[in-house]
Amino acid sequence: MDVITVPAEMDSFFKVITFLNERVPDSLVEKKNYIELAVEELVVNIIKYAYLGEEQEDSKITVSCQNITQDNNKYFCITIKDWGVPFDPLQAIERPNLESEDFFMREVGGLGIFLMRSVSDICQYSRCINTNVVKVYFLIQ
Repeated sequence: MDVITVPAEMDSFFKVITFLNERVPDSLVEKKNYIELAVEELVVNIIKYAYLGEEQEDSKITVSCQNITQDNNKYFCITIKDWGVPFDPLQAIERPNLESEDFFMREVGGLGIFLMRSVSDICQYSRCINTNVVKVYFLIQ
């Protein structure tokens, strides 16, 4: 398993993306944009909600990735951990109305987690020993 730990700051996003892009399996190259979208949404949510949008000296994000087999399927699994306040980004996500005539007039926000769930194959959240843990799986075919 490969791991990177970065400060919970917006500037860290590019380090995380570089780290992941170097490790994405060749069979998922076509999904790199989806992987970046999912990770961006999670990192931004951690910075905004887990650490309440405040840069703290000890605020950090750990990202790991590995190829795993689960239920006879192979996945590229990205695990993102933070030690901020408990926050489940997957909880109570309603499907946004994408059919609305006023789609372009809607307020900004509210689509990121929906899109992350749409482009990945499995998303999981757990809270373990003061740690938020989100796992996002992409099927390797």
